[in-house]
Amino acid sequence: MNSKSKIATNWTLKLFPKSDAWDISPVKDQHNVWRNDPSGITRIELPDSIPATVPGCIHTDLMSAGLIKDISVDGKEQDQFWIWKTDSQYSTLLKQDASPTQKHLVFQGLDTIATIELNDNVVLTTKNMHRSYRLYVTELLKAGDVSLKISFAAPLSDAESKLAALGTAYPRPYEMPYNYQRKMACSYGWDWGPITISSGIWKPILLHTWTDAYLENTAVTSTLINGVPHLSAQIQSAGDLAGKKVAVTVKSKSGEVLIRQEKAVTGAQTDLDFAVPNAQIWHPRGRGAQTLYDVEFSLIASDGKELEVDTKQTGFRLVELDTSESAPGKNHFAIKVNGERLWIRGANWIPDDPFPTRVTRERYHQRIKDMLEVNINGIRVWGGGLYESDDFYDLCDQEGIVVWQDFLFACAAYPEIPEMFEEVEAEVDENVRRLASHPSLVIWNGGNECIEGFQYWGWQETLENRPWGETFYRQTIPNTLAKIDQTRPYIPGSPFSTHSDNVKSFDSGTIHIWDVWNETGYERYEQYSPSFAAEFGFNGPGSWSMLTRAIGTDDLVATSPEVAYHQRAFDGMSKIAAGLSREFANPPTRGHAWYFAAALGQARAVEIGLKHFRSLYETCSGAILWQFNDMWPAISWAVLDYTGFRKLA
Repeated sequence: MNSKSKIATNWTLKLFPKSDAWDISPVKDQHNVWRNDPSGITRIELPDSIPATVPGCIHTDLMSAGLIKDISVDGKEQDQFWIWKTDSQYSTLLKQDASPTQKHLVFQGLDTIATIELNDNVVLTTKNMHRSYRLYVTELLKAGDVSLKISFAAPLSDAESKLAALGTAYPRPYEMPYNYQRKMACSYGWDWGPITISSGIWKPILLHTWTDAYLENTAVTSTLINGVPHLSAQIQSAGDLAGKKVAVTVKSKSGEVLIRQEKAVTGAQTDLDFAVPNAQIWHPRGRGAQTLYDVEFSLIASDGKELEVDTKQTGFRLVELDTSESAPGKNHFAIKVNGERLWIRGANWIPDDPFPTRVTRERYHQRIKDMLEVNINGIRVWGGGLYESDDFYDLCDQEGIVVWQDFLFACAAYPEIPEMFEEVEAEVDENVRRLASHPSLVIWNGGNECIEGFQYWGWQETLENRPWGETFYRQTIPNTLAKIDQTRPYIPGSPFSTHSDNVKSFDSGTIHIWDVWNETGYERYEQYSPSFAAEFGFNGPGSWSMLTRAIGTDDLVATSPEVAYHQRAFDGMSKIAAGLSREFANPPTRGHAWYFAAALGQARAVEIGLKHFRSLYETCSGAILWQFNDMWPAISWAVLDYTGFRKLA
């Protein structure tokens, strides 16, 4: 039977800083405030190589070797700037395997610009963190041991070279050119997080061993047709497919077989569609049981022997987007599950760590437990981060938390060049196939604030009629999506109006409300009547113990550069101070008094916003708070800080 095994041991890492890596001057942050000590960077002596962990990245391996500190505890970005302009190479040895089987290496996630060598011969290049790559290695492994080297180009140097090659800048809100790569955008810094531009093997590498045919990919969607559970499966297989069959089996979690369907393989993709009349319906939290099933995909030889099996989790429910009239001149933006309108009590999710390989299933489980304890029933996976791991979506399935999934575009214009189209299409296809089985996932969104940026942020003059990414959101993504999943609604971006060209319309679609934080007091929330508030929030400090440890002091002074270092929002400390001045004649500026007042101000703002949006139940169908979590010790909009401390908000 076919098998997959991880190549996870005996890796080493070599680092090759570029000539200017140690000379990167202290950068200004996204709002032109000096963030770091102008005296420069502390240079470290690098050994010839260090042990590497796969999955992992340069930063985590350097931390394990004791060469840098963890910026999520007490390290500083300025001491790690050099990594941005450092080439790197991971290497290991694959042992000879002369067995009569076929073999692929499957690279599930390489971050990001990689060149793969086998026995010092270049065999593959990659340029997308958000997709996998497959490489045939049978003959090489038959001949003897094989050296595997994966060389990563310095990420910032690569992005800067792409910017220079295009000859013009595509607008973005921050200095770093994150929009020129298919890489986790927020690793280039955001208004709540640090700059942690890394490289590495961030997902497992598998040795896929097979006989004469194998499963390349599987996808399943589930819905209700006239109230009856219905399943659609797509099985992509390769190799010698003559005489092969595929089977799809639906099993309960106790192992009971509900139905099994078989079909002869006649091409690279085999589709099966059938009813599962005995299946129970999956419901969102608070609306019924979260009944889940396992879907087994089997590739079967002509003699009836199973060659390979893949399994996905699913549940049966009907998802609809109601955009009907809710009041004169106003339209719903309401997610309906099983025919019932769901009022979304939600929060926005960002990557839970600057280094994604450190987020375990146990940590996801705790974060989702934290959501449940504050009655969250929906989570939006934001487009400047990642398509999360299967663990995240599995847990949302189990707990009935519905998921809004962004595709990974955020706050920028993206160059519409052939290379980008190719990568986006492959990325969307792969991740939709991976995620489509999850009943918790109820809506796809093309990206975050990109269409708004074009309409409102002055991009049009800068772009001078150059394409800026709209084709991705209105053609590439939905066209690719439609080939796999027609059971969920799709919108091209958020904010977005379903009944107007103006994405900031409060009368339909989704809206992001930020003038309350940026310009006015939080009482202003009560003047808005959105159809759906997809972002709103107010800023406040994380836990006292976390911040004082990160800063290295036993006190917090609001006006100090040490505190400001952990506040990445534009003029964030002044905006917190302005909020306090509306509440206190002599607002505190340091110590526990300031800390408690600032935390209480955030809580008050969130309370006013949520209560108001809930009061608009007839015309507003949800409120998704910005943001749920943090990725480092921050003063930010999060209601749960990096250590898991629940703020007053």
